[in-house]
Amino acid sequence: MLDSSGEVLDVLYTAFLTLRSQNVNDQQRKKNDQRLLKFMTDHQPHAVVLGAVNLSCTRLKDDIYEIIFKMVEENPRDVGHEMDKLSIVYGDESLPRFYENCRISSDQLPGQSGIVKRAVALGRFLQNPSAMVLVDVTNQVGLDVNLAASHEWLFAPLQFISGLGPRKAALLQRIYLLAQELAKDVYDKDFEGDNNEEDAFEMAIEHVRDRPSLLKSLRLDNYLQSKDRKSKGETFYDIRRELIQGFQDWRKQYKGPSQDEEFFMISGKTDGTLVEGRIVQATIHRVRGGRAICVLESGLTGMIMKEDYADDWRNIIELSDRLHEGDILTCKIKSIKKNRYQVFLVCKDSEMRNNRYQHIQNLDPYYHEEQSSLQCEQEKARKEKELAKKHFELRRIAHSCFKILLLTKLWRYVASK
Repeated sequence: MLDSSGEVLDVLYTAFLTLRSQNVNDQQRKKNDQRLLKFMTDHQPHAVVLGAVNLSCTRLKDDIYEIIFKMVEENPRDVGHEMDKLSIVYGDESLPRFYENCRISSDQLPGQSGIVKRAVALGRFLQNPSAMVLVDVTNQVGLDVNLAASHEWLFAPLQFISGLGPRKAALLQRIYLLAQELAKDVYDKDFEGDNNEEDAFEMAIEHVRDRPSLLKSLRLDNYLQSKDRKSKGETFYDIRRELIQGFQDWRKQYKGPSQDEEFFMISGKTDGTLVEGRIVQATIHRVRGGRAICVLESGLTGMIMKEDYADDWRNIIELSDRLHEGDILTCKIKSIKKNRYQVFLVCKDSEMRNNRYQHIQNLDPYYHEEQSSLQCEQEKARKEKELAKKHFELRRIAHSCFKILLLTKLWRYVASK
């Protein structure tokens, strides 16, 4: 449990929360449910983030929702308004896993286990993604960039500010100088003159910040053309926006992952590796009636209907006579039910030879087989023409039977003998 600043308030371990096997003690599971119920009642969380790593996360999400509903039904008075819009969202564990194994996690969370560090990173990334990606935006001492703009050598310590480094510091220095140049030009235009005072650049930035209408009315395209800086257009647009509203939060409001994003996070696949028409291997789990339930390598549940197993499916009385538990089949994806995390498969010969799904797959936009083949043929024809045009130097051999012939003429000559 994290507070609004991302600091750890409490930690709860629930080892058997999602295990539904009959070997698990029901009393132990009930005890864990009660502990989680009390944990959420005490802390009243605003959101729950769940690391999406495999298919069992969907069951864990349902279990947590059941506990929340139970808490609302049994203790409605203990549930605050903060939990009215409580939602459980999936989070990508790529960055939290990296944070778990970094030294900085041990410095920030001493004594905590690796799984707790990963959970803290998941929560902090949901609260403030930029804080997890960048380190610190400034050191305790800081740097007076306005003074450094007038004295370039003062920019030297900029590279030592946390999160920058030599290249970023140099880029930041150039951008700040461009911002001063833009502000100075607007400032001089407003006063209809050229101010050459030593602190003119600093005065110009303060002047345009206090009068944002000057920047809003500026025809930036004409300005860039007059300064021959069209290549820096995007940078100048960002600078103008920053000078107009320097302290505005430009981050987009958090939006939970879509159904497709959740599906691909949990399955570990992409829309290019798991798509209709893709050839996959499936292991038969059980056969019931006219369908076979199997498991893909990604952990997704596959379904093979009787009519999709073989072309002569009408002659098959029981599908269990053909398929058994543990059999491995090579199949083609027929359709995908992302909301149920199920894949319908087909393995009959006529469909395996059919390539009607080929156009659906995402191809590399930089590779075109037909165009590449055409280019190869053209290159081959060009080389043959160049070879035919080559002039061979005649060898001076004095012999009555010696003749110089091209290969084509040689074959005709030999055939005539």
